[in-house]
Amino acid sequence: MECVDDCPRNSLDVYVFGKKIKKQTFVWLVVGLFFGVLLIVIWTPLWKTKPASNIVNEQ
Repeated sequence: MECVDDCPRNSLDVYVFGKKIKKQTFVWLVVGLFFGVLLIVIWTPLWKTKPASNIVNEQ
């Protein structure tokens, strides 16, 4: 990104937990987080779980 008009240069810096990081590192963190969450969602079989049944078999 480039500054337009009179924006301060440090407004374009990226900080994670108070530490300045490179923009490329930030992009990799975001991509890694996205795919990490995607893998967790894929491997968590939420659609295969069945709710607890309240039907009692009286046989």
